[in-house]
Amino acid sequence: MLARAVQQSAGTIRLHAFTFASNHFHLLVWARGAALASFMQYLRSNLSRKVGRLVDWSGGFWERRYSAEPVLDDEAMVGRLRYVLAHGVKEGLVERSAEWPGLTCLPQLLGPARRLFQWFSWTKRWSRRGSEDMAGAQGRFAEEWAEPVELEVGLTPGWRIYGR
Repeated sequence: MLARAVQQSAGTIRLHAFTFASNHFHLLVWARGAALASFMQYLRSNLSRKVGRLVDWSGGFWERRYSAEPVLDDEAMVGRLRYVLAHGVKEGLVERSAEWPGLTCLPQLLGPARRLFQWFSWTKRWSRRGSEDMAGAQGRFAEEWAEPVELEVGLTPGWRIYGR
């Protein structure tokens, strides 16, 4: 979902860091103009819808609105990056950031910056309802509806890790 949301932003959002827990997530992004609000609305509503279907949950998914803190200088960037990467460690759930079992940007910051994920296009599924193409489909998360979507994480201009 995160990869699709960044893709849908058409370059108005750049992802620098992220980590996901069972009930919340942290992002470090650059947003052009007022793009952050529509990006977050798209991300949170689609996460709510898709995860809700997986766990048979209906109704409100998020306890409250998202909060955004501006990053105004390099010192603030370092602080936000440390905060995102320390998730799980600071709560005493894992000893090292690399042990975090949830979705995190750490592998992308240490290795290839791009990862490929699957986006399950419910729009494609809906458009084929009632057709013969639906006969073999196994539900909303069937491979027939999967489309590859790339997620790239990059540091802000001027920052480089391991020569990138």
